[in-house]
Amino acid sequence: MKNWNNIFSFGGWIGFAASLVFIVFLDRCTDRPASVNTIEKSTIVIYDSTKKEIKATNDPVGISIQTVGIPAHVDTSEILKLFFAIHTYSDQIQDSCIRLQIFDSVCQNKIFGRRTAYQWLKPVKTIESSTITLSKNTNGFYAGGFVQAAKNNFGIGPQITWLTKKDVSINYGFDVINKAHLIGVQFKINARAHD
Repeated sequence: MKNWNNIFSFGGWIGFAASLVFIVFLDRCTDRPASVNTIEKSTIVIYDSTKKEIKATNDPVGISIQTVGIPAHVDTSEILKLFFAIHTYSDQIQDSCIRLQIFDSVCQNKIFGRRTAYQWLKPVKTIESSTITLSKNTNGFYAGGFVQAAKNNFGIGPQITWLTKKDVSINYGFDVINKAHLIGVQFKINARAHD
């Protein structure tokens, strides 16, 4: 009789191990959607689109004068018209941080008006938002089997499980060796996550 006790004790451990492997296998094969948090992140970058004007504090200073040869035939009236006309020039300098615009007004071969404006190209504000989407659990039926072993008892049979939306599991199994019905209910244990 002692040998039978050892066999059933050993068989109990084998049954426990087989059940554990079977549960892990079923867990990997299930297709029930879990409660998943989907986080979609979006970023809005705001740039400063206004141009700031800078007033010149001093008149432009001439650096050098370069003389050129005078042609033999000259249209004096055309030269005087161009000399007294106001010519406006603009230039733009830009890098990754700033855009600078310079406007010069030239008359009588001198700069008599200057206007500058700049625009800051780096973001002045970044807004990040997250949208969290929760998928709902659904009811699901699962089919499988069980193996049980005790000191003087051994059982095996089919089992069905109904998993509800509330994560409650209701099991029914039938032990074909002992002609016994097995009913079980399990509830999800919510463990707190520690940072």
